[in-house]
Amino acid sequence: MSDDKFDIVFRGDIAVGQSLPQVKQRLAALFKRDAAQIDALFTGMPVPLKKNVDHASAEKYQKVLMQAGAIVEIRPAGTLKPAAARARPAAAAPKSEPKPEPKPEPKSEPISEPKATESIGAPAMAASSGLSLVPVGGDILTDAERAATATPAAEVSALDAELRPLEGRLVDEQEIERMPPVDVPNAEFDIADPGVALIEPEYRTEVAPVAVPDLAADLAPPGSDLGQIPKAPAPPPPDTSGIQLAD
Repeated sequence: MSDDKFDIVFRGDIAVGQSLPQVKQRLAALFKRDAAQIDALFTGMPVPLKKNVDHASAEKYQKVLMQAGAIVEIRPAGTLKPAAARARPAAAAPKSEPKPEPKPEPKSEPISEPKATESIGAPAMAASSGLSLVPVGGDILTDAERAATATPAAEVSALDAELRPLEGRLVDEQEIERMPPVDVPNAEFDIADPGVALIEPEYRTEVAPVAVPDLAADLAPPGSDLGQIPKAPAPPPPDTSGIQLAD
């Protein structure tokens, strides 16, 4: 049997079709933590939920968390860098001093003639505003600026806890919200025997029979003329005796 150990790493990803508030609620029930500690897991940075477990246990934790809607990754133990090392800003490249612009050579034109080519350009404008460009590949922010804008690492060390077994509920019995029982009145009913009228006589509605007069009539024999409109005779066929075919 292999002695390799693994870590359960979570980056804040949830399964397709899952609701983020519901996933957070399930994780809070699994780890028995408050909402603030669960929100700290959803910063987009990899966080170890469980460390130094064998592969079978890692797969069990992964299955339980997947049922709760959280997508986790199984990594070899110790391969995840600490949060402080990930958040540490890289050393800024030394800034190079802007080179002074060379002075233009004196021209032979008269002094009174205006020099349109000596208008204020980009280098002169940069020198007058006190701004300089960072060399290609250098860091735009200084160490102090990067440290001021760095995202603090989430404190999740207390979440390294045992998960509940696969079977059973994710919440305790006292955490389940149950509806109060409905008070149903005790109605005593009897079942009638087959063939017995279900409506008592005093509740029945009597329907008067429809009076149909006696029609003293005879039927005509088949084929008799009942007065229907006769059909018009068919027209005679056209006379085609004068029609000849061309040669």
